[in-house]
Amino acid sequence: MENIPEALRHARRNLSEISGYECIEDWQWDSKEKVFYLHFSIDLSRFSECIQAHTEWYLTATANYPSGQIHVYPSASNGIVATFSHQSCNAFIVSNGLWRSGDLCLASISASLDQGAFDKAPTDISTRLYWHIERTIRWLYAAVDGTLTGTADLFESPDFSAHRAGEYRAVYNEDAVSLMNWSNENEMEWRVGTVDYICEKKGGIFYLIPKQYLSSDKKFCFSPPWETAYQKSNANPHEKGLWILLKHIPVLNIWQAPITLVELCDCCKADGIDLREEIINFSSLCRDGYQHPVSIGFPIPQKLNGPAKEITWKTFLLPTLSYKHSHSHKLGAPNGFQFNERGWSFNDKMNILVDKMELQWMPSENWNRSAISSRGHLTEKMQYQNILLIGCGSLGSSIAEILARSAAYRITCLDPETLLAGNLCRHTLTAAALSCPKASALAAHIKDINPCIDVRSSYKSIELSESGAPSVDLSSYDIIIDSTGEDSVLETLETTYYKTQKTFVSCSVGLGAEHLYFGAIKSHQPDFSSFRSLVAPYCVNDISTYDVMDLPRDGIGCWHPLFPARSDDMWLAASTAIKTLERFVNNPLMSHLTVIYGQKYENDIFEGYQSIEVHSV
Repeated sequence: MENIPEALRHARRNLSEISGYECIEDWQWDSKEKVFYLHFSIDLSRFSECIQAHTEWYLTATANYPSGQIHVYPSASNGIVATFSHQSCNAFIVSNGLWRSGDLCLASISASLDQGAFDKAPTDISTRLYWHIERTIRWLYAAVDGTLTGTADLFESPDFSAHRAGEYRAVYNEDAVSLMNWSNENEMEWRVGTVDYICEKKGGIFYLIPKQYLSSDKKFCFSPPWETAYQKSNANPHEKGLWILLKHIPVLNIWQAPITLVELCDCCKADGIDLREEIINFSSLCRDGYQHPVSIGFPIPQKLNGPAKEITWKTFLLPTLSYKHSHSHKLGAPNGFQFNERGWSFNDKMNILVDKMELQWMPSENWNRSAISSRGHLTEKMQYQNILLIGCGSLGSSIAEILARSAAYRITCLDPETLLAGNLCRHTLTAAALSCPKASALAAHIKDINPCIDVRSSYKSIELSESGAPSVDLSSYDIIIDSTGEDSVLETLETTYYKTQKTFVSCSVGLGAEHLYFGAIKSHQPDFSSFRSLVAPYCVNDISTYDVMDLPRDGIGCWHPLFPARSDDMWLAASTAIKTLERFVNNPLMSHLTVIYGQKYENDIFEGYQSIEVHSV
């Protein structure tokens, strides 16, 4: 592409007004990167050891400017070499040989650049380019002054994406509680060891999920709180890895993550760990012709210069180490050595674990329950309630899924029925679970949603036993939610006095889900008689409104769950019930609450559920 778009020609006309800016080379087309680039220099009135007074830069833009992305990179010659905060790894020169890889983050929320969280680049032709170059100059002055980040800024990890192990992802489960587990600085064996990973393939990517960490002398150190999801998992292939726990963040050249073995070895050496020797010690466990992971952990704060809040792990893949191979000596022992551990170790040191070995870092994610629910979760009091869900039908399954996605910690699903084809139109489960018990299938489903949840199931119904007590032991639960809409369940709950106060909840919908009936009681022994009397007239009206012959023939009763309603109605009812329950649980002054909601339309516009009757004590 030789013709420069008129938008780009127009955009650079007012750049000469920027103090310190000078164009070196007008727009050129890079056929490899598929971008136009502008080569320019910046002269500063003050400088530092890592930021020279005169530096050169490349700005790239797409052919459809002002749309598309804009990037600013240091020049491969006369550009900055170090990596700073708010910059991607700057250690490489890109394939065209013109600029380095350290793209500047100019739209950060750092107060040092006088930027707010919603301060975005302009999108018009005349000012978008000007904005990026002017911000580049301000970024440079902040780097010179050491104010790219402030003490109030949230911590941002160095960029570990230089060489990606594309088919792998490493996950971990760490928070402030697990940090205390790792804070055993006086014992060296708690800084190096092996980790057993569960390897799960999802969407073409292999996820390495740590099951347990052992010290170098094979003592148990830590098992991530996956609850029942991965702790007992033997169905998936396992992977053995090495872990190293550092006291400090492994960086060099200001804020660059290590990209070669020697760089990482130097970071580990500063913490008193000989990484190369630890890999050699570990190598005897992985002479199988496959690559194995090495996880580097270090404490990080929530805010810069603040106290450590959790451990983060960055994982890379070792190259295939020496092993006995009948067809090639390349990965075997060198001449003069036998095919044994001594020969293999020598070959690893001399030919594989060399200084310039590039580290294949994996993308890593913290799957801790607080991290994966950070975009939306229940209040802390609600999160830690032990919840029993009676009824795993359309309404119950929607309630369970909302709770799981909102970081509920412990749920037990109770239902004696199996999933039928007729359930699929509004149930959260799919055809893959047909003929399976609803309770266990729903438990597995929400476990896939939130691997940190402790979810259990029971293929039982709740009814009175011969002793006159409920057939299911309810003593350990904090919240008991009945979503069956059956009077017999409420009557069973009313029969027993419990030593600890519990929250009893009834959630059900009327015909067409036009009404939602919500009743909640904090008590040692609930009494739903007033709730039933308030709901009864609405149920009678439902029956008189619909032609009974048009209803499903599986069964008919007061607000029976087989009555017609769509899946969107169930989600609406479930979300309304959860919001009402959360407020009730968090209100210490309220012991009884009954709300009858009705769907409301105004001028044929749907306005959601609105309360028709509210009774509270």
